[in-house]
Amino acid sequence: IKFTPNGGKIITECEEGSTLRFIKFVVEDSGVGIKEEDITKLFKIDSKFTSHGTEGERGTGLGLSLVHEIIEKHGGKIWVESEYGKGSKFNFTLPVAPANILLVDDSKTDRLLYSKILKTITPDYTVEIASDGKEAMTKILQSPPALVITDHLMKEMHGYDLVIALQKSDLKVKPPVIVLSGELDRDSIKGYEELGIEFIFYKPVNLGDFKNAVEKLLRKGLLTN
Repeated sequence: IKFTPNGGKIITECEEGSTLRFIKFVVEDSGVGIKEEDITKLFKIDSKFTSHGTEGERGTGLGLSLVHEIIEKHGGKIWVESEYGKGSKFNFTLPVAPANILLVDDSKTDRLLYSKILKTITPDYTVEIASDGKEAMTKILQSPPALVITDHLMKEMHGYDLVIALQKSDLKVKPPVIVLSGELDRDSIKGYEELGIEFIFYKPVNLGDFKNAVEKLLRKGLLTN
């Protein structure tokens, strides 16, 4: 505001980042702008830079360097585009929480296989594992994930019972669920559909369809949160 004259414009925007894990923010003004040789100084504490505002005010020159440090500590980035005398456009990204996907399966082989697949599909997310629905529910209540991917038949608490327990829980925002199993009959599929589960896959899964489902539900979760 200090660097934009009366009658000028300041525009703020929020949009999806380059990956699902981040949101991009944009702050753009029609103010005094920044000289090209000064842009590299903006975010450096050891190279303090300031300029006059529209009313002759001067800042400390430390604000943006502190903003830069805070954003980077959160895993984000900040950069600027500016034309001297016409205005500036500040862009920055910040991660979205939660940042983990919970994979629930009693098969160690399948846990390893689908963990690798998920890390390829969603490299910005951490993949956590649980060997059955009971262990999964404990982890979900302690730290709700962005997405739950569960097997159907497991030794202790099947996937169907996990979905019911999750829906009955006191969590304000319940993570979406994908069912991924090699043992599903028509009645089981119908039961999941009646619980509102949109994506139900047989093993081995079609990777393209699986990727699309994971990305869709992660995006949906971002909007819900």
